[in-house]
Amino acid sequence: MVGWGGAARTATTPAGTAVVVQYRTGNTPTPDASWTSFTTVSTSGGALTGASRYVQFTVRETTSDSKQTPMVKDVTLAFAR
Repeated sequence: MVGWGGAARTATTPAGTAVVVQYRTGNTPTPDASWTSFTTVSTSGGALTGASRYVQFTVRETTSDSKQTPMVKDVTLAFAR
């Protein structure tokens, strides 16, 4: 069990594009009804809440310009034991 600290991302987001990181936490290896709902991390380096054994995150990339694409290089999750 760890306490979750924050989620940072390195991304390139040209005009008209966006990157959103969402996460959820739980204590079972396979997500089930006991897991939290996905929560959006508002900014890179934004805080995560809660303590759990597992975390799952998703990255959503959007664009309003078919000639521009956001690019995510990495996502880092911080925790404390």
